[in-house]
Parts: sequence; structure tokens; C-alpha cells
Amino acid sequence: MIRQQSEIVETDVVIDSTSRDIKDDPVLASAADGHADYIVTGDRDLLVLGEYEGIQIVTPEQFLQILDDMQND
Repeated sequence: MIRQQSEIVETDVVIDSTSRDIKDDPVLASAADGHADYIVTGDRDLLVLGEYEGIQIVTPEQFLQILDDMQND
């Protein structure tokens, strides 16, 4: 289900350093450029942000709960 709803985005967009770990900025740039709804990660440097440009940053467990809630609506 996740693969069917996912889209791979390659981007050349560069953002100003936003996260505590500059290596995570390409993840944020790709998510923003791809108009993502969620970033699903276990990376604490991303999770501490909570959201980026309206994109929710959640753990895999939180994302599974979100999907479960969507199915029950």
C-alpha cells in the first residue's frame, strides 16, 4: 500500500540549513519539492523538528497509526 501511494522524487533544490544535521537537509528539500504529506523516519535530528513547511515528520509507529486511523474513517 505504501509503495502504491509513494512517489520517488529527485531534486536539485537546496535549502538553508534547517536541521541539526546538515546531511538531513536533502531529505527535507526532496519532501518539500515532492509536496509530501509526511516524512517517516527514526532520525532524531529530523523528528525534533516535528514538521517542515507543513510536512509532518513522524516515526514509523506514528505513521502506522495514521494509516490505521485513515482506514477506520
